Amino acid sequence: MEEDDWKSERVEAIQESLEFLSTNEQKFEREKWVVARLLEYAVDEFSESFLSEADEPADVAFLEANFQVKEILEHGRRRSDEYRKALLVAKNAEDFSDLVSDYNPKFISFCDIVARSHRYAESLVRKYGPREREKLDLVCYFNFNHHHETPPEKSLEVTHLFRSFAIVSNRYRAVIYATEDAPAFLRESVGKVWDIAGEQVPL
Repeated sequence: MEEDDWKSERVEAIQESLEFLSTNEQKFEREKWVVARLLEYAVDEFSESFLSEADEPADVAFLEANFQVKEILEHGRRRSDEYRKALLVAKNAEDFSDLVSDYNPKFISFCDIVARSHRYAESLVRKYGPREREKLDLVCYFNFNHHHETPPEKSLEVTHLFRSFAIVSNRYRAVIYATEDAPAFLRESVGKVWDIAGEQVPL
């Protein structure tokens, strides 16, 4: 690699990520990405090309599913600001070591992620009425930075607020519940947790 290749590649990668995360034009692509991460191991021969834009209030449609996608970040965290700061660091870097930062993650279990995501889902009850929620398949993208996720230690049971409720985190993805009116592929996925490599995690 040429001396400055590491720098130009890093700057280009951050710029692409910043555009993907901060523009309204990319909103549907971001939502599709989350749903695709949920379904890639749950649905045989799945392809992101099968996803389409859904009618309001849902975001992404797949077969009979109407996914509403919500991202959960740490309080006060703004990803676009993070990438702007990272871009400035990359542009000013004189050596590859300037791009390396300490990593001291906090541990969080997937059960805790489910509990936090469900509390967020409870806050949405005021926004969506009963008739809307009984037709919505909620997907929470739990995106906490500098956290090491550990496997669930027990079965995951929470109150049913939407037609179905699923979680995509940076390490795991799972359908937490699905009512009898939810699409069959979601009902069949309840109780299964996959990691990012596609391995099913035992409960």
